[in-house]
Amino acid sequence: MVRIIVATDFTPASKHAVEYAFNAFDAENTAFILVHVVHVDGPPPAFMFNKLIESLKLRAKYKFENLLTEITQPKFSKIINRIEYGSSVHSVIEKAAREENADLIIAGAGMRHNLEQMVMGDVATHLVSYSAFPVIIVPQQAAIKRIETIVNATGVEQTEGDFMRMMKFAEILKANVTMLHVYNNADRANSIQAKTIQELAMDKYGFNNVRFEYEVNTSAVKGIIKYLNKTNPDLLAVFPHKQVYLDRIFSHRITKDLAGKSAVPMLVVKN
Repeated sequence: MVRIIVATDFTPASKHAVEYAFNAFDAENTAFILVHVVHVDGPPPAFMFNKLIESLKLRAKYKFENLLTEITQPKFSKIINRIEYGSSVHSVIEKAAREENADLIIAGAGMRHNLEQMVMGDVATHLVSYSAFPVIIVPQQAAIKRIETIVNATGVEQTEGDFMRMMKFAEILKANVTMLHVYNNADRANSIQAKTIQELAMDKYGFNNVRFEYEVNTSAVKGIIKYLNKTNPDLLAVFPHKQVYLDRIFSHRITKDLAGKSAVPMLVVKN
């Protein structure tokens, strides 16, 4: 069974992420752990602390109940609610993911820090930057549907291990994968034998649900966006490596930029 942490702060962005998670995966074989973090900037006086936390957790409990009445819950699925507290929201979510032995974290893009709503700050960006778990960022305009087509934006340093992790993820979802590379000039792109690479993947590993495509663009991000707009896949996957192609493309700033320019959810898997 796949175990998925879904971060929620009850804002429209996180509500959309919860609904996305419920629909993107096979509910019968998935456990959804909804995690809400009560944000505490600093400890109040000791005699007030326990009462304050319990009050905030009670409010969150009612919000969980309302959330699950507003969203159509998948049949046969296992849904767990966790209410935690802390000052570093992404660290608390990471801790919950370890304790739940999670396979994946999902968070809505565009969450902002707001103490009144006890929300999580720009949690998606922090999770992408620091989490050891695969993270899916869900834009607010992302379509609610099953994941059937995945575009894996590759770099020159994407490893065989990355490829195998991508295909294992696709196998769980029963999805087709397009390996996409952006070249900065047409001559270099034309020198790559896409058909040969595709046949190698099929012959060596027996995969028949993968193909190789490329775009020519001086900007990797623009090339990726162009391809996403043409093909409208269900998920974009990236495997950043330090100091190499994907790390330069999917830096802290550009990851946010890419997520903001596309309605396609983005899976980030770090080594």
